[in-house]
Amino acid sequence: MFKSSESEHAVVMLSSSQMVWMTDVMVGLSCDCMLSIWPMPAMPPPSDIVKVAIEWPGANAQLIEIDQKKPLTSIIREVCDGWSLSGSEQFALRYADGPQLYITEQSRCEIKNGTILRLAISPMRAARQLLERIQSHGIDARLEALKELAKLSADPTFATEFINMEGLVTLARLVESGTQYIAGYVNQPMVDVSILQRSLAILESMVLNSHSLYQRVAQEITVAQLIAHLQV
Repeated sequence: MFKSSESEHAVVMLSSSQMVWMTDVMVGLSCDCMLSIWPMPAMPPPSDIVKVAIEWPGANAQLIEIDQKKPLTSIIREVCDGWSLSGSEQFALRYADGPQLYITEQSRCEIKNGTILRLAISPMRAARQLLERIQSHGIDARLEALKELAKLSADPTFATEFINMEGLVTLARLVESGTQYIAGYVNQPMVDVSILQRSLAILESMVLNSHSLYQRVAQEITVAQLIAHLQV
């Protein structure tokens, strides 16, 4: 009887051990099943990778991942290669929306996922082209260039390139010649009232915003000439 009890006790102990082991196995299997049913959430993309779209006139947009660790020149070269454009050093990236500022090594950290960019000519090349167009003899071409300059001048990257090319000196020379041209209307004894009003408004703006132009206007127009228009 005693031996029988020891045998039964050993069986019970063995059965208990087996139950614990089997329970552990079942728990493990259950966890594996749960993991297969409820997969772990995907890891977020690295913070130095930005997904953007880049546009170029007449071509399909490129959807690329910008590695912020790579030099900007390398990224622009890859974008140009995607459209078979040579001379990548003549191009740059700009925002497609808003102020459309140029992207530099200093400002590239502000690019967000989903941003739409645009491949454009470099700020140096843009400044050189505008400077040539501003000095053209065609009035219409010069006017369009000045309108474009007014938009681009808000971009500090472009403005720096334009100033380095002595663009301000060129503008000052054009304004001075324009002052003489406009003063010619005011000096005429008989001139259309609408033209006179516009000419005086332009000259007033020059006088209020520039001391040198104030002196130039004072040389071109006398008080007597202004009184003559008031007496008409």
